[in-house]
Amino acid sequence: MAESRAHEKPRILCLHGFRTSAKILETQIHKWPESVLEKLDLVYLDAPYPSTGKSGVDGIFDPPFFEWFQGNQVSFPVPFGTHGATQCHHTIAAQCIYSYTKRFRSRTDAGIFIELIVHSVGVQDFTEYENFEECIAFIEDFMVKSGPFDGLLGFSQGAFLAAALPGMQAKGLVLTKVPKIKFLILICGAKLGGSKFGAPPLATNAFSSPVKCPSLHVIGENDFLKTESIALLDSFVDPIVIHHPKGHTIPRLDDQSLEIVNNFIDKIQNLATA
Repeated sequence: MAESRAHEKPRILCLHGFRTSAKILETQIHKWPESVLEKLDLVYLDAPYPSTGKSGVDGIFDPPFFEWFQGNQVSFPVPFGTHGATQCHHTIAAQCIYSYTKRFRSRTDAGIFIELIVHSVGVQDFTEYENFEECIAFIEDFMVKSGPFDGLLGFSQGAFLAAALPGMQAKGLVLTKVPKIKFLILICGAKLGGSKFGAPPLATNAFSSPVKCPSLHVIGENDFLKTESIALLDSFVDPIVIHHPKGHTIPRLDDQSLEIVNNFIDKIQNLATA
């Protein structure tokens, strides 16, 4: 096996964000230079469920849009004039968003921001879930048919999912028909079962032991999930981190970030061909 893959690129299954698509994630990842992308075999997968609500990228990208799983919704807000709709439920997720709105100079700007987050990232309680087990079965079926894959890349909801999969796989709960996940690239991630988001039953013990596979975490200084992305680091052994000044997005790579990414690719290349 090592000889047959000696010259192959690390093969990575890429999981897009909430109510977006594989095509959108591919477009976003191409902010990274070709010198990086040419070293990787990136495979993009649409989530199994069509969007159940408005996508925040509608009008920026073309539909269709998809989601990996669903969680119970948070109602938003409204002391923000015409940009609020209903009475806010003071859930943990809502409090997280409200704390971020203090950065805005006007209530109108804050209200626009909240609506964008609600529609594009799917701000939810995430205390009750639908289709979580089904979406993992869908991913495993794709990995069986189109693999093998060496690692996972996830953005936003895709990163939530990708981060939890190695721990569940190690316990024999999921991905039992495919090789062990060797590494992760997590962009705008968060921990299922952390302080902000509950865990579906299947993922209850996903982080009960430190995740040992190499991991690259991309964290935005102005991402509303920054706190959760940082907290996620504690669940990994020796995580590699890129900090950038942008928000909930896939950033372009400056010289320092490019060096970190290239070093990580060198590391996973050895794992992929092992």
